[in-house]
Amino acid sequence: MTNHFNTDAYLPAPPTSVACRHEYDSPHATVVIAGIPHSGTSMVAAVVDSLGFNVSQDFYNFEPASRPSCADVTLDAWGTKVTAANAEHEHWGLKDTMLSRFPAKDVHQRLRNPYYIVVSRDVAAVMQRGLPVGSPEQVAAVMEDAQFQTVSLWVWLSDLPPAPLLLISYERALRNRQAMCEGVAQFLDTSFSDQDIQRAVDRISLVGGYLTKEVL
Repeated sequence: MTNHFNTDAYLPAPPTSVACRHEYDSPHATVVIAGIPHSGTSMVAAVVDSLGFNVSQDFYNFEPASRPSCADVTLDAWGTKVTAANAEHEHWGLKDTMLSRFPAKDVHQRLRNPYYIVVSRDVAAVMQRGLPVGSPEQVAAVMEDAQFQTVSLWVWLSDLPPAPLLLISYERALRNRQAMCEGVAQFLDTSFSDQDIQRAVDRISLVGGYLTKEVL
């Protein structure tokens, strides 16, 4: 009997995928970790930090607890943080789950050789972080909000100038953490050893969450 199915299509997909390649003339680099809230950006920020790109904690202050407070953070204030980090580090990173509130081209112009990493996660899992238990009406509202933020992010990405772009699946990353860490290191074009990768893998399981540096 002839097998008409492509069995390769059912093999586990890798946790990372390079969506766009772009080379810069300068070795300096800024890693931008984007996604919607509760999508796994903190996990990826920990990996990037472990690989030698100092992830600025200051930018976590730009993640509002609610959408109305987004208006309190201007693009100029955001850019001031970028300028300060550029002066302090040749290579550094930031995590921001609300980047779509600013025009993509304006953000890009303020960054030095940006490498964009976008993390995606199952919307139902994201929703549960915002509303563990609720009425059907409440669940629908939270689901709609998560979908809106996801679409807003992809529309934002479509307006970016050419730049390196890596996509990461949170669920696939958890199933193969080493492959995810290796994919990030290769995307950032950094030299790394087995010990560097293992340190990044260990960093994903920490006391107090991904943003701490105390390895179990």
